[in-house]
Amino acid sequence: MIKKLENMDSELIEKISYIWLNSNLDAHDFIKRDYWVDNFTKVKTMFPDSTIYVYYADNQIVGFAGLYEQYIAGIFIIENYRNKGIGRLILERLKKDYNALNLHVYEKNQGAMRFYTKHHFEIRSKEFEAETQEYEYFMEWHSH
Repeated sequence: MIKKLENMDSELIEKISYIWLNSNLDAHDFIKRDYWVDNFTKVKTMFPDSTIYVYYADNQIVGFAGLYEQYIAGIFIIENYRNKGIGRLILERLKKDYNALNLHVYEKNQGAMRFYTKHHFEIRSKEFEAETQEYEYFMEWHSH
């Protein structure tokens, strides 16, 4: 079940923060672990100002998408639930709720590149992120 969060308490923020951290550590082994750990507290403070869609399975949150307006900051899934179609279901919900979506994906994150390309996101630009020393693509999707 996918639910758009209306209220976030500290326990919920803590739960999705750890999903964010572990997903990023797993997906971005080409970026130093300290980058994600150092941004952990900052990201937690951003959640209340974001739009969060959570995916429940087995009566617990196993994944979520975080957005700021129509920008997808990411789709994050607990390891045991990855590659089971949850990311696709979350993205399909976002496409129902928004006419346009955009995001950044690291060039080396080939799994995410394939995922978003398969779901009709198009590369608009390639940028160099100084903080991580990595290239990333800016991608967009528009409904027809």
